Amino acid sequence: MTTKKISASILAPALLLAGLFGALPSVASADSNSSNRIEVPTVSMNAEGKILVKQAKVTSVSGTTINASVTLGSGTLSFIVNTDTSTKFYSRAQSAGTLGDIAVGDMVTFGGNLQGSNLTVQALAVKDLTGVVSNATVGGKVETINASGLSVVLDKSGNDRKVTVQTNASTAITMNGAVLPFAQILVGDRVKATGSLSADGLTLTATSLTVSRPSVSETKNFNGFIKSWFKDDKGKGKGRDHAEDD
Repeated sequence: MTTKKISASILAPALLLAGLFGALPSVASADSNSSNRIEVPTVSMNAEGKILVKQAKVTSVSGTTINASVTLGSGTLSFIVNTDTSTKFYSRAQSAGTLGDIAVGDMVTFGGNLQGSNLTVQALAVKDLTGVVSNATVGGKVETINASGLSVVLDKSGNDRKVTVQTNASTAITMNGAVLPFAQILVGDRVKATGSLSADGLTLTATSLTVSRPSVSETKNFNGFIKSWFKDDKGKGKGRDHAEDD
């Protein structure tokens, strides 16, 4: 079974209530901003068979049983998630939910006890991630720009999923405190965007965009430093290193 350790629990209220992951410090800490974070599909399990699965897609709901699958790399794991009267249900906004809120196509996170020889889980808590989160914030470096569609794709360091930031005529775009037209955003700019985040965490419709980039003088100074480092004359840089090697 493929497992991947996670740094914080998206199901903090439910898991803390149930005591599900008391033996896993890496997932036991609460994150008050978890509903605004971009999560990636993960599976974590301890030696007692307690399991937490994040960002699984619901494939069917029958009675009190949820079938859901999660893709990790090139592999897909399919889970049978059994619920009962003791199972706690939560919405993405951390409020109480019900089994009836969950539908085919929803993204869910669930935790419980692994049972039997297949991937069957007796769920202690299920969180429905479907729905848009308002006032979410994402940041990253601009990788590509869709000029006609008024959107940019951010490359988030440490996150293998790209985030598309969609703007419109109402989006407030600024740089150094001044209004910046969308057309002046460049590949490589750093962007911090705030707005409504889609259920899968891959698209943010921005109400505001803050752009930053190195100044021309900073770029010139850095380029000059690199050139001087590799110069072969005047005993500097590369020439100096050769002289020392001799």
